[in-house]
Amino acid sequence: MKEIAYYPAAQAEIEAEVLYCENERPRAGARVRADLAKSILSVRQFPGIGRNAPSGVRRIVTRSYKFIVHYELITDEIVVWAPSHPARAPGFWLTLRASYFF
Repeated sequence: MKEIAYYPAAQAEIEAEVLYCENERPRAGARVRADLAKSILSVRQFPGIGRNAPSGVRRIVTRSYKFIVHYELITDEIVVWAPSHPARAPGFWLTLRASYFF
């Protein structure tokens, strides 16, 4: 089974989303974190589960909160680039990925 590696900005995005949801509704942050973790675990167990996106990136939608987790299969690991809420500007995370390779 491949290991999961989080791009540093992905960790920051997860924490920001959890904090935002927690501020909106008590305990919602914990539920969002669990929803994201469950989807990422599914990716680890079944790396091809997500849909193809541009440039070899894949994406999976979380079950409960409909966040989109952008990830990529790279040799011996799965890199999580960013989680994004559907209301967020599409493709904001692509600059993160570009800065990783250049």
